[in-house]
Amino acid sequence: MTFIDNNTNFRSVCDILTLLFIGRSVRNDTISAVDSYAGHSINFAAKKQITEQSLSTADGCIFIYVIAILVGLYIVFKTAVAIKSVYNYSKNKNLNFSGLINGQGKGNAAKVRMGFWKGNYNGCGWIAAYNYLNILNITVHPSFIVDYLENRGVIAGGMFGITPNSVSRFIKRRGIKVTSEYFPDKSKIDSKIKEAKVAVLFYAHSRGAHYITVKWDSLKNRFIIYNSSNNETSPIERESLQDYLKSRWIITLHYTK
Repeated sequence: MTFIDNNTNFRSVCDILTLLFIGRSVRNDTISAVDSYAGHSINFAAKKQITEQSLSTADGCIFIYVIAILVGLYIVFKTAVAIKSVYNYSKNKNLNFSGLINGQGKGNAAKVRMGFWKGNYNGCGWIAAYNYLNILNITVHPSFIVDYLENRGVIAGGMFGITPNSVSRFIKRRGIKVTSEYFPDKSKIDSKIKEAKVAVLFYAHSRGAHYITVKWDSLKNRFIIYNSSNNETSPIERESLQDYLKSRWIITLHYTK
């Protein structure tokens, strides 16, 4: 901060410092310095101290400004997602579905909009919830599931799908009892799902993360896996989920007994 000459307007300095949110004590010291400078009585050390104080306070103001901008951007983004969800619902409700969904990259599942993307990109979460309820003989149109997730579960407008507990939260809202486990022991996955009517697994792999719905078929003596990939339009069967998940890292397990 530099004071130019004896003609500096006192009121202007006060206003400028106030607008910069500089602390009252620093502002008062600066104003006193202006008066002293006008009388040629301020020394270099005092001016240096005032300058350092002002710069320190200005750094704090910059930090506050940055935080305010980030909060503002977050609010704008959340508002944009909320507005988009209204548009998405108007489109999604017109899509027809029957039975279980497999292959999120095919058919109407690929057309369902969630956030700023469609089902072929981020649909595995809502599909897992849809299939889970369908296996329990509860039919819910995908548009209702997506509308719930857009307002309570999407990450970055759906860019990174949904949060790990969003599927179970929606299922519980339908009156279903759900047991949830985080980072479950992979060696016990087979036995736990054999005892359940249906389960949802959320796991990470080398290309990202994915939700699948699973049930045990005692007649076939196989695990039935739904929506295993974008293009697999039928459920796949495996003797062991532990083997199927060998190169995958399980994040959450949700199941109903």
